[in-house]
Amino acid sequence: MKNLCLFLLFCSLLSALSCKNGGQSKSGLGKADFIDSFKTNSFCRCVELGNNKQLKLSEGDVSCRPPDWLYAEGDVIDSLVLAEVQKIKRDSLNRAQYSVAEGMEGKLVISHCLAFYKSKALEAVARKRANSSPY
Repeated sequence: MKNLCLFLLFCSLLSALSCKNGGQSKSGLGKADFIDSFKTNSFCRCVELGNNKQLKLSEGDVSCRPPDWLYAEGDVIDSLVLAEVQKIKRDSLNRAQYSVAEGMEGKLVISHCLAFYKSKALEAVARKRANSSPY
């Protein structure tokens, strides 16, 4: 009888834990994870497209590689990033008359992309996509 009670207690505890997912999807991802990955991937794409070259990261670095579940958002991310790249190009044309120190080359792109990463507009789009995505 004691073993049966322990078994039932264990089963009820296991089922209670499996039913609670803390606001996460079936894949175990929460909205915060989705939003963070969306924004990080947007930043990486902004730096790549803003500099017209692919980021060269070490083989083990996966920080800018989109997770498998984020590939469906690629078109949305690219459309947002292309709008930002147009702003970078306009800014670069405005600054073309000034010479840039050798060490500063490419820094404006990173600065602009970082501002894009922190922007409320990107946050709003990421939240909206997180709410509509099954991730």
